[in-house]
Amino acid sequence: NQIKMAVCIECGTRSRKPLYQTFGGNIQLNSCGHCGHIIDKYIECEGLIICLDLMLHRLQVMRHLLFNYHITTFYSFVMLIMVLLATSYSKLLSYDPVCSFHWIDKQYYFYMFLFHSIIEYGLQLNLFILLIHCVGRFTSHLEFSVHRLGAKSLLLGSYAAMFVIPATVWSSTWKGIYLHLPWLLVMTSHVQILRALTRSNLVVATVSIATMNYSIHVIGYYISIGMNHLFSMQLYQSDSLLHILTENLLNFKIV
Repeated sequence: NQIKMAVCIECGTRSRKPLYQTFGGNIQLNSCGHCGHIIDKYIECEGLIICLDLMLHRLQVMRHLLFNYHITTFYSFVMLIMVLLATSYSKLLSYDPVCSFHWIDKQYYFYMFLFHSIIEYGLQLNLFILLIHCVGRFTSHLEFSVHRLGAKSLLLGSYAAMFVIPATVWSSTWKGIYLHLPWLLVMTSHVQILRALTRSNLVVATVSIATMNYSIHVIGYYISIGMNHLFSMQLYQSDSLLHILTENLLNFKIV
């Protein structure tokens, strides 16, 4: 099924023509009436080519996936879960790089970082929607519903977060670069997505995304302090309860 009101991947304008036309079993791609290029060449490409261009941060493939490609709710939900788990795993590695925690404590901290990642992602979603609205009004190129594409665009730009797991597994020793490089890719992906949505230049998009990430980092820092204090109290209470139960069992055996 063709997407209604397709967007040209070259210039970013809406096209009144469909993506393609059929003539006796043959498919002909239509050209954009504004720039003269083919509206969307990626409808003939395989998924591997699209994934490679996505990792290369090509602006055209960003517009293809945002406007002219329908991602089902199931795959969006699966990708969201994977991004949240990868984010929690990276936070756990940053907090305990040498894996000195006991496995029970590590479970507590992983759940804490998972809850923190959910809150952080919700905050990032609201700030990203606000950022799209502001930059789009500034560039006067906001031709779509911000709320409709806001969640899809943020999730699409977060695909590189899943590279945290293989990056740490493949490294011989733990190094910070293996942990922070995927998040640099996430930031640059969001820059390209913001450019694809608002047709803004590279400088405006980079400064906007950097400001958003810095704000999320500051707010998330104070949230993590409070959550760390809360979970530390719970761990202390759990250890005290375990110690009491152990003493009671030992006294019962002695008696």
